[in-house]
Amino acid sequence: RRTVVGPKKGGPPTYYGIKLYTRTVGWVIDISESMNQGFRVSEDWQKKLGRTYKGNTRMQVCKEEVEQAIRELDPRTRINMVFFSDRVKIWQDVPQPAGTAGENAIGAVRSLVPNGQTNHYDALRVILGLGDAESIARMDFPDTPDTLFFLTDGTPTDGEITKADELLSWFRERNRFARLRVHVIAMGNTGVDLEYLAELAAVPLLIVDDLG
Repeated sequence: RRTVVGPKKGGPPTYYGIKLYTRTVGWVIDISESMNQGFRVSEDWQKKLGRTYKGNTRMQVCKEEVEQAIRELDPRTRINMVFFSDRVKIWQDVPQPAGTAGENAIGAVRSLVPNGQTNHYDALRVILGLGDAESIARMDFPDTPDTLFFLTDGTPTDGEITKADELLSWFRERNRFARLRVHVIAMGNTGVDLEYLAELAAVPLLIVDDLG
Protein backbone atom coordinates (compact mmCIF):
# COMPACT_ATOMS: atom_id res chain seq x y z
CA ARG A 1 0.00 0.00 0.00
CA ARG A 2 1.08 3.60 -0.32
CA THR A 3 1.27 6.48 2.14
CA VAL A 4 -1.52 8.95 1.53
CA VAL A 5 -0.92 12.65 2.00
CA GLY A 6 -3.77 15.11 1.74
CA PRO A 7 -3.71 18.00 -0.74
CA LYS A 8 -2.04 21.21 0.27
CA LYS A 9 -4.03 24.40 0.11
CA GLY A 10 -3.84 25.74 -3.42
CA GLY A 11 -2.13 22.55 -4.59
CA PRO A 12 -3.05 20.22 -7.47
CA PRO A 13 -6.33 18.30 -7.54
CA THR A 14 -6.27 14.88 -5.91
CA TYR A 15 -8.12 11.58 -6.02
CA TYR A 16 -7.80 9.54 -2.82
CA GLY A 17 -4.76 11.66 -2.01
CA ILE A 18 -3.09 11.01 -5.38
CA LYS A 19 -2.09 14.24 -7.09
CA LEU A 20 -3.49 14.62 -10.59
CA TYR A 21 -0.94 15.81 -13.13
CA THR A 22 -2.70 14.83 -16.32
CA ARG A 23 -4.22 16.09 -19.54
CA THR A 24 -6.74 13.27 -19.81
CA VAL A 25 -7.92 11.19 -16.88
CA GLY A 26 -10.11 8.10 -16.98
CA TRP A 27 -12.00 6.48 -14.13
CA VAL A 28 -12.91 2.79 -14.30
CA ILE A 29 -15.34 2.22 -11.44
CA ASP A 30 -16.67 -1.04 -10.04
CA ILE A 31 -20.45 -0.91 -9.60
CA SER A 32 -20.99 -4.59 -8.79
CA GLU A 33 -23.45 -5.61 -6.07
CA SER A 34 -20.75 -5.75 -3.38
CA MET A 35 -20.21 -1.99 -3.70
CA ASN A 36 -23.42 -1.66 -1.66
CA GLN A 37 -21.58 -3.06 1.33
CA GLY A 38 -21.34 -0.85 4.41
CA PHE A 39 -18.16 1.21 4.55
CA ARG A 40 -16.97 4.05 6.75
CA VAL A 41 -13.79 6.03 6.24
CA SER A 42 -12.09 6.72 9.57
CA GLU A 43 -11.44 10.26 10.79
CA ASP A 44 -7.71 9.60 10.51
CA TRP A 45 -8.04 8.69 6.85
CA GLN A 46 -10.27 11.68 6.18
CA LYS A 47 -7.61 13.95 7.61
CA LYS A 48 -4.90 12.32 5.51
CA LEU A 49 -7.01 12.59 2.37
CA GLY A 50 -8.20 16.12 3.08
CA ARG A 51 -11.78 14.98 2.57
CA THR A 52 -14.97 14.77 4.59
CA TYR A 53 -17.26 11.86 3.72
CA LYS A 54 -20.95 11.49 4.51
CA GLY A 55 -21.51 8.13 2.79
CA ASN A 56 -21.69 4.82 4.64
CA THR A 57 -21.30 2.34 1.75
CA ARG A 58 -18.41 1.69 -0.63
CA MET A 59 -20.41 3.14 -3.51
CA GLN A 60 -21.39 6.29 -1.64
CA VAL A 61 -17.79 6.98 -0.63
CA CYS A 62 -16.67 6.38 -4.20
CA LYS A 63 -19.26 8.80 -5.55
CA GLU A 64 -18.19 11.54 -3.16
CA GLU A 65 -14.52 11.11 -4.00
CA VAL A 66 -15.07 11.22 -7.77
CA GLU A 67 -17.26 14.29 -7.48
CA GLN A 68 -14.74 16.18 -5.38
CA ALA A 69 -11.90 15.22 -7.72
CA ILE A 70 -13.77 16.38 -10.83
CA ARG A 71 -14.62 19.72 -9.21
CA GLU A 72 -10.92 20.32 -8.44
CA LEU A 73 -9.69 19.65 -11.98
CA ASP A 74 -8.43 22.32 -14.33
CA PRO A 75 -11.38 22.96 -16.68
CA ARG A 76 -9.18 22.06 -19.66
CA THR A 77 -8.48 18.57 -18.33
CA ARG A 78 -10.36 15.95 -20.33
CA ILE A 79 -12.22 13.20 -18.50
CA ASN A 80 -14.02 9.95 -19.21
CA MET A 81 -15.49 7.18 -17.10
CA VAL A 82 -16.29 3.50 -17.44
CA PHE A 83 -18.71 1.82 -15.03
CA PHE A 84 -18.62 -1.94 -14.76
CA SER A 85 -20.33 -4.88 -13.11
CA ASP A 86 -21.04 -7.90 -15.34
CA ARG A 87 -22.00 -5.28 -17.93
CA VAL A 88 -19.86 -2.31 -18.92
CA LYS A 89 -20.93 1.22 -19.80
CA ILE A 90 -18.77 4.12 -20.95
CA TRP A 91 -19.87 7.64 -20.07
CA GLN A 92 -18.79 9.30 -23.35
CA ASP A 93 -17.38 7.98 -26.61
CA VAL A 94 -14.44 10.38 -26.29
CA PRO A 95 -13.04 12.27 -23.27
CA GLN A 96 -14.70 15.61 -22.52
CA PRO A 97 -13.34 18.84 -20.93
CA ALA A 98 -14.02 18.97 -17.19
CA GLY A 99 -15.04 22.61 -17.47
CA THR A 100 -17.98 22.03 -19.79
CA ALA A 101 -18.88 18.41 -19.03
CA GLY A 102 -17.94 18.07 -15.36
CA GLU A 103 -21.45 18.51 -14.01
CA ASN A 104 -22.79 15.97 -16.48
CA ALA A 105 -20.11 13.51 -15.34
CA ILE A 106 -20.97 14.11 -11.69
CA GLY A 107 -24.64 13.51 -12.48
CA ALA A 108 -23.77 10.20 -14.13
CA VAL A 109 -21.80 9.12 -11.08
CA ARG A 110 -24.56 10.14 -8.67
CA SER A 111 -27.07 7.98 -10.59
CA LEU A 112 -25.05 4.76 -10.32
CA VAL A 113 -26.83 1.77 -8.75
CA PRO A 114 -24.62 -1.24 -7.89
CA ASN A 115 -25.65 -4.65 -9.19
CA GLY A 116 -24.26 -7.77 -10.82
CA GLN A 117 -20.85 -9.45 -10.96
CA THR A 118 -17.33 -8.09 -11.59
CA ASN A 119 -16.00 -7.89 -15.16
CA HIS A 120 -12.49 -6.40 -15.16
CA TYR A 121 -11.67 -7.63 -18.66
CA ASP A 122 -14.38 -5.78 -20.58
CA ALA A 123 -13.97 -2.65 -18.44
CA LEU A 124 -10.30 -2.45 -19.44
CA ARG A 125 -11.16 -3.19 -23.08
CA VAL A 126 -13.58 -0.28 -23.15
CA ILE A 127 -11.25 2.29 -21.56
CA LEU A 128 -8.55 1.25 -24.05
CA GLY A 129 -11.00 1.83 -26.88
CA LEU A 130 -10.65 -1.71 -28.25
CA GLY A 131 -13.35 -2.89 -30.61
CA ASP A 132 -14.17 -6.47 -31.55
CA ALA A 133 -10.88 -6.73 -33.43
CA GLU A 134 -7.68 -6.12 -31.49
CA SER A 135 -5.15 -5.00 -34.10
CA ILE A 136 -3.23 -3.18 -31.39
CA ALA A 137 -0.02 -2.76 -33.36
CA ARG A 138 -1.71 -0.33 -35.75
CA MET A 139 -3.69 1.60 -33.12
CA ASP A 140 -2.57 4.97 -31.82
CA PHE A 141 -5.15 5.09 -28.97
CA PRO A 142 -6.13 8.74 -29.64
CA ASP A 143 -8.94 8.81 -27.06
CA THR A 144 -7.25 6.79 -24.34
CA PRO A 145 -6.49 8.65 -21.07
CA ASP A 146 -2.87 9.17 -20.09
CA THR A 147 -3.84 8.54 -16.44
CA LEU A 148 -6.21 5.79 -15.34
CA PHE A 149 -7.84 5.20 -11.95
CA PHE A 150 -9.15 1.66 -11.59
CA LEU A 151 -11.32 1.21 -8.50
CA THR A 152 -12.69 -2.14 -7.37
CA ASP A 153 -13.68 -4.05 -4.25
CA GLY A 154 -13.50 -7.56 -5.69
CA THR A 155 -11.83 -10.08 -7.93
CA PRO A 156 -12.83 -10.62 -11.59
CA THR A 157 -15.76 -13.03 -11.71
CA ASP A 158 -17.25 -12.33 -15.15
CA GLY A 159 -16.01 -11.74 -18.69
CA GLU A 160 -13.91 -13.64 -21.20
CA ILE A 161 -10.85 -13.56 -18.91
CA THR A 162 -11.15 -13.99 -15.15
CA LYS A 163 -7.82 -15.58 -14.23
CA ALA A 164 -5.51 -12.99 -12.73
CA ASP A 165 -2.32 -14.04 -14.51
CA GLU A 166 -4.03 -14.19 -17.92
CA LEU A 167 -5.70 -10.83 -17.39
CA LEU A 168 -2.42 -9.20 -16.37
CA SER A 169 -0.62 -10.61 -19.40
CA TRP A 170 -3.40 -9.45 -21.73
CA PHE A 171 -3.48 -5.93 -20.29
CA ARG A 172 0.29 -5.44 -20.18
CA GLU A 173 0.63 -6.34 -23.84
CA ARG A 174 -1.94 -3.73 -24.83
CA ASN A 175 -0.68 -1.09 -22.45
CA ARG A 176 2.73 -1.30 -24.16
CA PHE A 177 1.01 0.68 -26.92
CA ALA A 178 -1.58 2.70 -24.96
CA ARG A 179 0.89 3.68 -22.20
CA LEU A 180 -1.64 4.46 -19.49
CA ARG A 181 -0.30 5.36 -16.07
CA VAL A 182 -2.48 3.09 -13.96
CA HIS A 183 -3.48 3.80 -10.36
CA VAL A 184 -5.46 1.04 -8.64
CA ILE A 185 -7.65 1.70 -5.61
CA ALA A 186 -8.91 -1.27 -3.59
CA MET A 187 -11.99 -0.58 -1.50
CA GLY A 188 -11.23 -2.64 1.59
CA ASN A 189 -8.86 -5.57 1.82
CA THR A 190 -11.20 -8.55 2.20
CA GLY A 191 -12.41 -10.55 -0.79
CA VAL A 192 -9.88 -8.72 -2.97
CA ASP A 193 -6.88 -10.19 -4.79
CA LEU A 194 -4.40 -7.58 -3.61
CA GLU A 195 -1.43 -9.27 -5.30
CA TYR A 196 -3.18 -9.13 -8.68
CA LEU A 197 -4.25 -5.51 -8.21
CA ALA A 198 -0.76 -4.49 -7.15
CA GLU A 199 0.59 -6.04 -10.36
CA LEU A 200 -2.05 -4.23 -12.43
CA ALA A 201 -1.00 -0.86 -11.03
CA ALA A 202 1.90 1.11 -12.48
CA VAL A 203 2.45 2.66 -9.04
CA PRO A 204 1.94 1.26 -5.50
CA LEU A 205 -1.54 -0.07 -4.82
CA LEU A 206 -3.75 2.19 -2.69
CA ILE A 207 -5.98 0.35 -0.20
CA VAL A 208 -8.82 2.35 1.32
CA ASP A 209 -9.46 0.49 4.58
CA ASP A 210 -12.85 0.26 6.23
CA LEU A 211 -12.70 2.31 9.46
CA GLY A 212 -8.97 2.91 8.83
